[in-house]
Amino acid sequence: ADADELIYFPDGHKEAFESYTAQNIPIVKPHGWEMTSEAMPTTAGQIYDEIKMGGRDDQWYAKPIIFTPKMVGCIEFGAGAHVCRGTNKDGTLMFENPTVFSKPPAYLLHYHQIGSIERIAKKYDRTRSRMCDANVNNKWGNFEPGIKHAQDKRNFILSRLERVITA
Repeated sequence: ADADELIYFPDGHKEAFESYTAQNIPIVKPHGWEMTSEAMPTTAGQIYDEIKMGGRDDQWYAKPIIFTPKMVGCIEFGAGAHVCRGTNKDGTLMFENPTVFSKPPAYLLHYHQIGSIERIAKKYDRTRSRMCDANVNNKWGNFEPGIKHAQDKRNFILSRLERVITA
């Protein structure tokens, strides 16, 4: 997970991992959520205790990032870790980018769209200015002005907005 991403188990993590083990699931495929808030968090607790709303985004944030080393011999991630390939301990192919969501569900919560549009736009502009040659040459990432990208992302989230964290 990236620093602004958290894994959340709506049915509880202990129950989820026990179920994944019983089902022999080698890698967890989470649902992706872009979390949002106009206001920055003020709590001394966890960000998900305060920011509970988001928009579903299974295209970019349903990244398969949890796996069991008891079953997976090697895992390789593509650019941005949005796709992966796993092999058994003997080197034979186990899976290529899981497409079926795990049950019980896991959520990857992306907490990037927090605060004002202007704040997010500045972050996008800084990121774009630091892109390495590989990202530029392969067109990996955002190349639009930060304010446009921030507004487009926020509009996307708001069009799908719902309460993700119910506790």
